[in-house]
Amino acid sequence: MNSKGFTLMEVLAVLLILAVVVMFAMPGIRFVRDEVRYGQAKNAAVKMADAMRTFYQDSKGYRPVGVLKGKLEQEDADSLSVVAAAQGNCAHAGYSGVPSADNGGTVDLAQLFACDYLSTKDFAGLPYQFEASNGLFEADPSILVQAIGTAAAGRHGGDRWCVYRDSSVSECEGE
Repeated sequence: MNSKGFTLMEVLAVLLILAVVVMFAMPGIRFVRDEVRYGQAKNAAVKMADAMRTFYQDSKGYRPVGVLKGKLEQEDADSLSVVAAAQGNCAHAGYSGVPSADNGGTVDLAQLFACDYLSTKDFAGLPYQFEASNGLFEADPSILVQAIGTAAAGRHGGDRWCVYRDSSVSECEGE
C-alpha cells in the first residue's frame, strides 16, 4: 500500500512528545517571568523614588505619599490603582511653595502620575504594591518607597524591599 501522509498513531506520538516537553519547560518559563517582573518592579520603585525627590524640589516642599497597586484595575479603600492614578488632575501649578500645616506638606501619590513625573506603563500589570512613605515611615525615616510582592508575584510573593534616600535598594528589615 502506497500512502502519503502520516498515520493517526504517528501524529498522536508527536503530540504526546510535545506535551511532555512543554510540561517540563513550564516551571522554567514561570521562573523567568517572575524574575523579569521582580526586576521591573525594582526599577519602577527606583523611578518612583526619583520622581518623589523631583516633585519635592519642584513643589518646594510637598511630599507625595500613598499606596499604589500595579495589578488592580480599581481602587480599594486603602490603595490607588494605576488606572485611577492616571485619571487625576495635576494640582502642581497651584501650589504656593509653602506646604500647609493642615496636611503636613503631603500630597496624594496620584500627583506624580497626573503631573507626568511618572508613567503608568511602568507600573501597570506588576503584581506588586508600592508604598510611598517619603520619609514618614516610623521604623526607618530614610525609606522613600517600599515594594511588596502580592500572591500573583509567584515566588516573590510577600517579599518586601525598600528604596532609601540614597537610592540604594535592599530587602526591608522587619515589617
